[in-house]
Amino acid sequence: MTAYQDRSSVEDERDDTYCVNADGTNRRVIDGECWQTNPDGTWSPDGSRTVCLDGDHNGINVYNITSGHASHVAKGSTAIWLDLHTLLVET
Repeated sequence: MTAYQDRSSVEDERDDTYCVNADGTNRRVIDGECWQTNPDGTWSPDGSRTVCLDGDHNGINVYNITSGHASHVAKGSTAIWLDLHTLLVET
């Protein structure tokens, strides 16, 4: 599974965040609660979740790959997984 950003048009100021299977199939937009994936420590150690910025750019959301939903977890600008249950957030 891979998460990446792609701008849908030059005029669009926002990159959409997508998930896709390793073989390129099943491309889908991560819901609107994830504006941008975090370049450092994006994936949880078990690969079930990814960290992303919320749409207001002032909070950290965790996107669950299986359920397709994001949850706001903290205010901050970047986050990395320390282990499966611990997310370190920089404010």
